[in-house]
Amino acid sequence: MLAGWRNDCGGAAARLSPRRRSRRGTPLALAVTALVPLADVAAEPLEPAAQGDGRATPAAAPPVPPSDGYAFNLTGVGRDLGQSLKDRGIYLSSISTFSGATIASGGLKKGEYGVFQHTLGTNLDLEPLLGLDNVLVHATVVKRYGVKNNRAFHGSNFAGLAIAGPVETTRLAELSVDVSMLDDRLRLLAGRAPSATEYATSDLYCSFSAGICGHISPFAWARNSNAGFWPLASWTARATVKPTPETYVRFGISDVNTVIYRKPGFPWNGGWSFKDSIGVFVPLEIGYRTSFANDRRPRAVNIGAFYDSSPYDDPYYNRDGQSFTLAGGQRAQHKGRSSVYVQAQQMVWRPDESSRRGVHLFGAALWGVHGIEQTKFHTLVGMVATGPFAARPNDSFGVMAFRNVLHRRVRDDYQASLTKTGQTGPIPRSMMLFEVNYSIAAAPGIQIRPFAQYVARPDQIGFRPVVASNRHASMLGVQVSASLGDMLGLPSIQRRR
Repeated sequence: MLAGWRNDCGGAAARLSPRRRSRRGTPLALAVTALVPLADVAAEPLEPAAQGDGRATPAAAPPVPPSDGYAFNLTGVGRDLGQSLKDRGIYLSSISTFSGATIASGGLKKGEYGVFQHTLGTNLDLEPLLGLDNVLVHATVVKRYGVKNNRAFHGSNFAGLAIAGPVETTRLAELSVDVSMLDDRLRLLAGRAPSATEYATSDLYCSFSAGICGHISPFAWARNSNAGFWPLASWTARATVKPTPETYVRFGISDVNTVIYRKPGFPWNGGWSFKDSIGVFVPLEIGYRTSFANDRRPRAVNIGAFYDSSPYDDPYYNRDGQSFTLAGGQRAQHKGRSSVYVQAQQMVWRPDESSRRGVHLFGAALWGVHGIEQTKFHTLVGMVATGPFAARPNDSFGVMAFRNVLHRRVRDDYQASLTKTGQTGPIPRSMMLFEVNYSIAAAPGIQIRPFAQYVARPDQIGFRPVVASNRHASMLGVQVSASLGDMLGLPSIQRRR
């Protein structure tokens, strides 16, 4: 998974959500289409003319199979092995991703930065294994290494690469049990899993290299909540109620434990202990979603909210009511904060019914409604064109922008840092990020995505002292991913949202 890919997310966790499985071999990350051999073209055959016509007319040429645009295709290599594993209820996945970029202009410092992520996972179907129908076990291990803090180059807490840390460690990202009940009207998941990756997200978000693959930008630690992002696993339980096939209500509860950032998530050395627990994270989402199976132009809309009971630092004040940056001391602390959000997406153009080519529009907004959040108001808009050219049906072109309006105390701390260092300059009320990319499906499971990003008014949250002259940053980069299962044609269980 990223989830399969979430915050590659994971995640994607391809971040994947709790679902009843599909027993068909469906891809984890990219559409897998077998190469269709072109028929040899011989001389045009003649077919008899209609009775009474003394002429012979050429037969219509056979239709040319559509191109999948792949440079090569290895999906037949692992098909037999995959089927054998599937018969035993075993589905394997392995995804490797590299993301790298360079600062083209602006930013806090020049240079190139990159990070690698390797994900190894398995989904176990307990029906053939133990005779338990509609029960899955998910297990995922993630290895990351490279530049831990790529944000130090551009100076924004919200921009940059989706894979932004923690790095240089191997961690258990998920070990959970997933159950479907009541003819798939109730789905339950419990175990160790990232708490933030099944809410405030969309399958379209992982079409971008900025950090929205798991969820919209301000949702998780350490922004508007302490909820763990991919691949930070904590004790989590969630339920999805499906009143109809297109509607759902999803809610859950997770342990808040910021120590998971430093620990690898395995059970030894207190990795599964509650002794470092500092609160609970309680999300709720209500949504409507269609698919190609029941809608010519699929759409989705949802609303959601969360409450995080854990303590967090005030962005400006110390415990004596003074500026922490100017007077020092210890930061003031608060407990409890909440945000609400809404998301929508719609396929607005589809050239034909025989493929999934088309144009999707999406948008989202989030409001901080209780507590001292970094982001008071967040907006996100974008477009993804799948198969922008008929000869490249598995490529995609994406454009995305988001804006975060910062809390007044975040801006006050920015001003205090300028004052302390004798600098002058405008105080950013908000930051914005833009991304444009083109994803090349080189082969089933192999994707190459060059991208460009531009950050306007970097917020410099967490960077002290701030640099008044850092008013923008532009980045050029590339993300390369390879899903071994999709490359070799291994079947998978698709956990559909």
